This record gives sequence, C-alpha cells and structure tokens, in this order.
Amino acid sequence: MRKNTGISIDDPIEVFYSAPEQKDSVLHALLKEHSDKIRKAIKKPFVSADMKQKGAVLIGETSYENADNESESITLYICKPAPQVDEAKIKADFPGVDVGTLRAYLSSFPPKALKDIVS
Repeated sequence: MRKNTGISIDDPIEVFYSAPEQKDSVLHALLKEHSDKIRKAIKKPFVSADMKQKGAVLIGETSYENADNESESITLYICKPAPQVDEAKIKADFPGVDVGTLRAYLSSFPPKALKDIVS
C-alpha cells in the first residue's frame, strides 16, 4: 500500500482500522491480541477508526477479507497525522470556540512545529 500511495517509510502517518465488532470474530480477536505488536512493527500509531479525527486527510485505504470467512473484513486507513482534539472537553471549557475551526487551525501547522509551540 505504501507504494500505491506514494508515501515513504519515514513519512509521518497514522494508521486506523475498522473491523468486526463481534467478540467471536477471528479478526476482532487478532486485533485485540496483536495491535501492540502491529504498532511496534510499523512504528506508527495504529488505532481504531473511531479515534480518527473528523476531517483527517486520507492518504490511502485498503480492505482485507478473512479467507476463511468472507463476512469478516478489516479496512485500513492511512492518514496524515492530525492533532487529537477532545471535542467534548473543548466545548465544555470554551463554549464559544468552534471546534472545526480550531481543528483546521491546528492542522495548518507541521507536527514538529505544533509540538514545539505546545511544549
């Protein structure tokens, strides 16, 4: 997938997945047991698609089917890194702030520059 999207191994990316919710699913069990190993192997964030920020810049997407059970599949989403924003907390603490505008503003900074600003 890296070659198809034009990203190199050193590019900053985030990897998200969506998979079956059924507890008896082979893919669900595999992700539960091995997601830390996957994260260490790819040296990038590897988390559920539920954690993907709204408006994340999608670089590529691919799906894989369980060869033993075609009803089970996993979809991987490769995105540019995005600042993680706790929308509920921001709305509670700063009611007048438009979260979409804040997210767009934070995303305008390169990751290293944003880290330097916040540190």
